[in-house]
Amino acid sequence: MGGVLPLPNGAWRKQHDLVQQQQKGQQQIATERQSKLLEKIKGFKDSNMDKMNKFNKLFGANPLDPVMKDAHQELDRMQGVLEGKQKNDKPMKKLDLHEQLADEVHKKEEEKKKQKAARKKELGIVDNVALTQGDKVAVISDEDAPHLQPHFPPLPPHTMSVELFGEKIITDTLSHNKPTMAGIIAILQRFLQNLHQFLKDHRDSKAPTVINEYFALVTKYLVPLEEAYRDKPVFPIREDGSIFMSLGAYRDHLLGETLRQAFKNAASPDKLFVGAVVQNCFGIDVTCRTGVEVKGQDEHGRPITKISDREPDVNGIEQFCDDPEYTKYCDSGQIRALYVNETESNGPTTARYFASKLWGGETYFLQADAHLRFAPEWDRLYTEEAKAAKSYPKA
Repeated sequence: MGGVLPLPNGAWRKQHDLVQQQQKGQQQIATERQSKLLEKIKGFKDSNMDKMNKFNKLFGANPLDPVMKDAHQELDRMQGVLEGKQKNDKPMKKLDLHEQLADEVHKKEEEKKKQKAARKKELGIVDNVALTQGDKVAVISDEDAPHLQPHFPPLPPHTMSVELFGEKIITDTLSHNKPTMAGIIAILQRFLQNLHQFLKDHRDSKAPTVINEYFALVTKYLVPLEEAYRDKPVFPIREDGSIFMSLGAYRDHLLGETLRQAFKNAASPDKLFVGAVVQNCFGIDVTCRTGVEVKGQDEHGRPITKISDREPDVNGIEQFCDDPEYTKYCDSGQIRALYVNETESNGPTTARYFASKLWGGETYFLQADAHLRFAPEWDRLYTEEAKAAKSYPKA
């Protein structure tokens, strides 16, 4: 006789209870996962909203605002679904933040190009600049230095090169012998980003642990760059009389004025390129503090010192680029900036190392301080003095 054999007495009830337990277990797991996901969504929204508000307060309108607005709207919908306040009547929207960010940057670049073209037309400036080289006249344009494209914007601080141009910018620089300035900046930023995360996660670690991890990060992120271009320049050396100025600025309120002086008093400001490492307290994740300040003397004549809270440091790059007289130098890619949190700065030698990597093949290399004044036509005098040396052109 066909059919299913009956279960022994009581076995059906046991099997039924087991199935119910499994279902309850699965429901509990699903509920816990939903609760954790909801907690993560709320934390992500709160954290990013706080950072966006701080950023906008410090630096004004952020090109990422429209992108983050879309992300927050989708997170709100996901939260409503998880809390049962909203029906899941449509598929989750796939957000391509990289593509949206690229679109926003493209729009900004197009706006800058239009403004730049209007300024050139107003001033009667042609696209290519004729530079005198002895008895020859050389026409210099971006096509003559393709490694300087795409231009990496010096503002706002902590804009990530990889987020603008993608991972390929690093791969091409390290592996395909196609270095770009944006790729170099991306490599340096990746090192600094991982260093920041390590120091944040291990703020109570002892010195040997921090030192060992620092060198491990150097080996992982910076050594490949050194190996790729050992015994040869990263970029072809230009023969157009251009000058690269390396600047390391540690919480320096005179950086903006130094840049103004350098370009204002240069005989050929269009041939001046700056690589600045700005080591500031930006006030995004921390409360900024002064250094040790002398507030007076005690009864024995000894200094009374104090450390106080203070506003975020002045950003000299922002001061310079926001000045209508000098904006064009920032738009043209002549200002290259790398930002370092002041608590993660490792002294002047490391800052000088980073700044040296912002050299784009310019003819002359000048290392200067971020609190200087410049004589009229200082660049002409500087190059003439270099050419007068017996060891020139090795000088």
